[in-house]
Amino acid sequence: MKVKEKVIEDVEHAESIKNAFLHNMSHEIRTPLNSIVGFMQLLDTDVTAEEHDIFLKIIHQNSELLISMIDNMLLMASLESGEYQMERVDFDVSSLMHDLSESMQGQIHDGVELKIMMHESIYVCLDPNSLRRVLKALILNANKFTPAGTITVDYNVDDDMLNVSVADTGIGIAVEDRKKIFGKFEKLDQFSQGLGLGLPICKAIVKKLGGRIGVQSKPGCGSAFRFSVPLLIHHININV
Repeated sequence: MKVKEKVIEDVEHAESIKNAFLHNMSHEIRTPLNSIVGFMQLLDTDVTAEEHDIFLKIIHQNSELLISMIDNMLLMASLESGEYQMERVDFDVSSLMHDLSESMQGQIHDGVELKIMMHESIYVCLDPNSLRRVLKALILNANKFTPAGTITVDYNVDDDMLNVSVADTGIGIAVEDRKKIFGKFEKLDQFSQGLGLGLPICKAIVKKLGGRIGVQSKPGCGSAFRFSVPLLIHHININV
């Protein structure tokens, strides 16, 4: 490809990303904002105690959604600018998985079971915050596209690599869409909430950790996201 053609292609790609960003921002952020403002105004009217509690719950849910979207935008910006900070520390992967399971059960909708497989304690030197961010994003993504069934998280250590899988029994992903999902602001379901940054953030963090991420899927039969990151194993304790 000639230099001029490459420059034109890069400019067109940047313009496409900018347009997608503006479109998603204008729609996705306005939606929870409108809900928050609208239901706050309703609270000033003559409502029953039951309606008051329902409206407060809706305001709380939309506030959390708005905060999550802003957090993702800031996180993506820090990853792209090189300002994202990581700190390798010693921790037990199994303990992190247990804590994650406990904290996320309330975020999984009815009809879906979150199963995190537990293994013996494995102490590694890695950035736990980055690992937790990727896992949480993959679980929430699976929850979004799994009407019923299970989301199963499993992991193992092979030589100097930590391998993790997040598999679901959801709607699956068509072959032609599997590469798209890791692109910024790409949304296969335009009616789903969010800016389309969850999976791109996962990819960027895994890459920063020196690893790789991919997906296997079959429409109607679910998806399995897998990532591997290099680590320093300090020791393995059995049945601790």
